[in-house]
Amino acid sequence: MLELTPWSLPPLLAAMVCGAIFFRLRQNDHVPGVNALLLLLLAIAFTSICQAIALCLTNETMQGLVVRMSYLGVLIAPLAWFSFCLAYSRRQLHISRIILNIICILPLVTLLLSITNDWHHWLLLPGSVGDLLIPGP
Repeated sequence: MLELTPWSLPPLLAAMVCGAIFFRLRQNDHVPGVNALLLLLLAIAFTSICQAIALCLTNETMQGLVVRMSYLGVLIAPLAWFSFCLAYSRRQLHISRIILNIICILPLVTLLLSITNDWHHWLLLPGSVGDLLIPGP
């Protein structure tokens, strides 16, 4: 079921680097933007771990499930990066709930598309989870 390949080592290394940086930065909660940066590191580490697991799995059904799970980290990362940039630049811009909800619409739609991809194949074509990921139309 699991087969360790050389291709699974870079994502594991990326997850370990993100974890080390996360535990180092967690102590500096007084720095502006650190919470958003911690969320960004967690999202990247989650995506990297999912990628490494998908590369180690031999069952295509399980690979597809893990690839769909990795979309959660892929979609959280840009939002965390945006909030980190706002907080770190010390802008006095306060985003209202309406604007925040509008910003979150596209990642939520993409997450729904990734979950329901078996019905419409807009993100990945059928049979593309194995060796080669083929984007949808």
